[in-house]
Amino acid sequence: MERKYVRIGEIKYSKMDGENLQAVALGSCVALVLYDPIIKVAGMAHIALPDFRGSPKRIQVDSFELPGRYADTAFPAMLKQLRSMGGLPSRLQAKVAGGANIFGTRGILLGSVLNIGERNGIRVVELLKENNIPLQGKDLGGDYARTVTFDIKTQRMIITNSEQVTKRIL
Repeated sequence: MERKYVRIGEIKYSKMDGENLQAVALGSCVALVLYDPIIKVAGMAHIALPDFRGSPKRIQVDSFELPGRYADTAFPAMLKQLRSMGGLPSRLQAKVAGGANIFGTRGILLGSVLNIGERNGIRVVELLKENNIPLQGKDLGGDYARTVTFDIKTQRMIITNSEQVTKRIL
């Protein structure tokens, strides 16, 4: 079985049976998978931050080198690419995992004020709701890293924690 590794800020796509999309060692990052279950196309984004705030102007997704870095740039980029692969927005479904609080609760900046993992998860779920895309499975929060694998053929998301002890299938 072939794997496409999705690094921080990247978005990768597949429409091949027997190919998996995988994000390794997700801490506060979130893996967002959008897929069309009828024609079996999927994309995975490895999202590091909830929002792009670098410009007051309208975000031009095509101008980003790594649109997957931010939830609000990853989402439209994924929709555009999945449409070009034959996916229909009305059929898209989603699965998400990650968003851990790996920085701990000590100190003001690294504790509850920053809380990037939680903010990432909240923003991704908001974008799904705003776009009427059903969330078919999620594994968000906690204080541990995850490796996430999405199997195109079965449309299952396999989640293994950092100690390789726990495995969840969504």
